[in-house]
Amino acid sequence: SPEGIAALAAQFRQTGETALHILVNNAGRTWGGPFETFPDKAWAGVMAVNVQAPFRMIQELLPELDAAAS
Repeated sequence: SPEGIAALAAQFRQTGETALHILVNNAGRTWGGPFETFPDKAWAGVMAVNVQAPFRMIQELLPELDAAAS
C-alpha cells in the first residue's frame, strides 16, 4: 500500500543512513489459475503488486538511491 511504502521509507530514514545502495523488490502476485480463466477483476490487484508497488518503492527512495550512486 502507499502507506506501507511511506512507512518503510520513514523507518529507513530514521536509521540516519543517507544512502541506499540496493533495493530488492521481492513481491509478486498471480491469479493462480489457467490464463484463459483469468478474470478482468483480478488484473488490477496483480498489476498493483507486480508493477505499481515496485515503481512507488523506487520513487519514494530515489533520493537515497541517488545518494549511493557513483
